[in-house]
Amino acid sequence: MNSDTLAGLILSYLAGKLSPGDEASLLKWREASEANEKLFQTLVSENYLENGYAAWRSIDTLRPLKQMQQRIRRSRRAALGRVAGYICGACGILVIGLFLGMNIRRPQVPAEIQQEQKGDLISMIEPGTTKGILTTGEGEVYNLDESRPVADIVKKHAEDRARLNNLEIPRGGEFHITMEDGTEVWLNAQTSLKYPEAFSDTLRCVEIIGEGYFKVAKDSLRPFIVRTAGQTIRVWGTEFNVNSYEDDEEVLTTLVEGSISLVSDGHPTNELMLVPGHQAVFSKRADETTVKTVDTEVVTSWRNDMFVFDDLTLDKIMRQLSRWYDFNYEFRDEASSQIVFKGRIPRYGKFGDALMILELSGGLKFEVEGETIYISKKTII
Repeated sequence: MNSDTLAGLILSYLAGKLSPGDEASLLKWREASEANEKLFQTLVSENYLENGYAAWRSIDTLRPLKQMQQRIRRSRRAALGRVAGYICGACGILVIGLFLGMNIRRPQVPAEIQQEQKGDLISMIEPGTTKGILTTGEGEVYNLDESRPVADIVKKHAEDRARLNNLEIPRGGEFHITMEDGTEVWLNAQTSLKYPEAFSDTLRCVEIIGEGYFKVAKDSLRPFIVRTAGQTIRVWGTEFNVNSYEDDEEVLTTLVEGSISLVSDGHPTNELMLVPGHQAVFSKRADETTVKTVDTEVVTSWRNDMFVFDDLTLDKIMRQLSRWYDFNYEFRDEASSQIVFKGRIPRYGKFGDALMILELSGGLKFEVEGETIYISKKTII
């Protein structure tokens, strides 16, 4: 029995939704060896789940999921059924490890992560905050945060408002801006947005590098244009997510509501229409675009204070974490970077706890040398 199938059977067992056929399959696996039965009893034990949940709950989030915590307290079994989608994050590292086919021990803080108490690099790394640097078309520079939004910047004369402002969100930052037409943009860490203080009478055009979630105000007379690396997105009034980092090989455009069209610079006559729930994947190297169906809640989870990993390699996970927590890392071996994870981590949690989840579930080792975190597979003796 593969790990994915086993994970599904144990989840169904915990939720009280195991069919007779699945129950027989699970029983057969349990009876196959003493080790299987021992692992099963460990994973379904109340102490194991409580310890796993306690580890997750100990993460100090600024915006906690209070309603989900209350549901879990009311009824362990009922809660497991209702929050199956959250189980990777809420019940310790149980399901993440199962997806990786690993026999997880009882959750405990690894030695590498215990260095937090010594005031080392890991303990000093904090989650991102609301901040940005605005450079106006006239060259004036403003540091922005929650107490000083873009709206507080003095408006220029009408003839100067067509010049492009540049809003940069550094590593370890995020920002929300409302433009003069009512369009809202949420900007992720290490992102820059170029936009005019006022749009023209015929067109609304912006440029983005990094990741942003757009909620475009409807305007039938002025289409909204978003320029990214190698392509142009044309919008009339909709919600979508754009992921266009310079160090990524692909540009991901995910439509949540409405409709948009995309045109690559290399094929200006080929216009691709996107419908909600679909993601356009533009390859910078091949200059080609493919479309696939995605879970938009997973793609936009960063806006809801969560990191959600759905069959994501550790290489891509560490890119996300490094942008948000602002740290440097290196893989000691290629194999570690290609480990695939399923799960979720609170975006405002402690950095050490995020590493603990990855370390326990992936058999990884994190070591600090100078200002860099080195990642490798844990040696099994």
